[in-house]
Amino acid sequence: MQNTILHTLEWLAEAADDPRDCLQSWDQAPGIPYPLIIGKTFDLVTTHRRVGERVLAFYDRDAIPAGGALLDCGVAKVGFLVHRDPKSQPLTVALACDARYRTRCLGLKGYLLAPVPVMDEDSLARSRVRWLRLPGPPGTHTFELPTLTAKLAEVASEGVAFPVDDVPPPAPSYQ
Repeated sequence: MQNTILHTLEWLAEAADDPRDCLQSWDQAPGIPYPLIIGKTFDLVTTHRRVGERVLAFYDRDAIPAGGALLDCGVAKVGFLVHRDPKSQPLTVALACDARYRTRCLGLKGYLLAPVPVMDEDSLARSRVRWLRLPGPPGTHTFELPTLTAKLAEVASEGVAFPVDDVPPPAPSYQ
C-alpha cells in the first residue's frame, strides 16, 4: 500500500513544472493544492458533480480499475484524469450529459490544482479540492477515454439532472 501511494505521488509530481518542488510543497502543506500541467502526463475531462459521481458508481458497479478523479467543491465539478496519448495535442474537455451530449474544448494547455493524494482529516476538512478516487498503481493511474465516454453516455441516458447554466456551449466545428 505504501509503495502504491509513493508511486502515485511521484507520478502526479511528474506533471508539475518542478516535480521536486511539488513533492516538497505537498509534504510541508498537504492541504494546499499544487498546479499540475494538463497534457504532460494526463489529459482532463470535467463534468458536473452529480454526473461525475454517477459515472464513478458505474465504474464501481462494473469493477473497472481506473483512477484519478477529483472533486472541486467550490464549483461542483468532477475532473477525471484521462490517459495521455503522446501522439495528440493536450486535451481538456468539459462534458455536459444532456440529451444532445454536448462537449467543449477548453484549450490546449492548462493547469489542474491537485492536493496531495493522502490528507489527514484536518487538511481534508479545509481543502476545497478532494480526491474522489486516487490514481492507481501503474496501468490504472488514469481513466481510458473510450470507457469514460461510454459511462458518460450511460449517465446521459439516465437523464441525471444538473443546473442549466452548467451546460457548456456547443463544441467548435473541426473540419
